[in-house]
Amino acid sequence: MSSSAISATTRIYELLSKDEELKNLVKDNIFPIAAPLETNGDFIVLARQEYKENRNNMLAHEEIATILLNVISTEYIKGLDILERVRSVLRDANFCPDIVFVDGEETITGWGDSGITKYVQTLTFEVSSLALQE
Repeated sequence: MSSSAISATTRIYELLSKDEELKNLVKDNIFPIAAPLETNGDFIVLARQEYKENRNNMLAHEEIATILLNVISTEYIKGLDILERVRSVLRDANFCPDIVFVDGEETITGWGDSGITKYVQTLTFEVSSLALQE
């Protein structure tokens, strides 16, 4: 497994996809970058939002990726339940030190059940390449 922060989204996708409790909540509806237009029901979308490198005088460096994860749900409480499970999976993985939570409501059009109000719960966190090393 690569230790680059650039591949952090792949590692997170794999973790979330393997979690049985999360599968019960969203099935296989976990997507990198964007969900297909025909996606119905509840789903998760994750993407790398930012990437940076920190170097010191000893030429050692750390890569940090900021990941944006959205839980989209037709029910506010279910969206929170999904997000709580995501947060639990990430915390158990022990490589997401900074987690910032923001929630909101908006109507999403263009998905399979368009026109229905969907709730978007957003989780933003940083992943260090040092934490990804096995």
